[in-house]
Amino acid sequence: MVGEPVLPGSIVAAHLEACAAELAGSAEVGTAGELADVLEHLAAGQRQLSLALARLAGVVRGSQVDGALTEVLEAAASAAGYSADAIAESEPVLGALLQTADEDTRL
Repeated sequence: MVGEPVLPGSIVAAHLEACAAELAGSAEVGTAGELADVLEHLAAGQRQLSLALARLAGVVRGSQVDGALTEVLEAAASAAGYSADAIAESEPVLGALLQTADEDTRL
């Protein structure tokens, strides 16, 4: 069960943006084990992002800004979900990599 939010959505979204920028720019993923961990977290994050976007679509649905904004948010929610599914499809390949190489094998 989720309680009351601790931080405003704008602060949480800014933190998400900063973390994504770090991953995109300079975060090192040097070993097979680290890659597996990062992909697992990214897939889970994409699923949560999908839920957040769907919730935002629900917030604006029926309001004065309903319409195109709701459709865009729903499409973005779907896209984030598809992204999570695509990342999750790498699990068999990563599993094979981890079976043939040690978790600490440098990529």
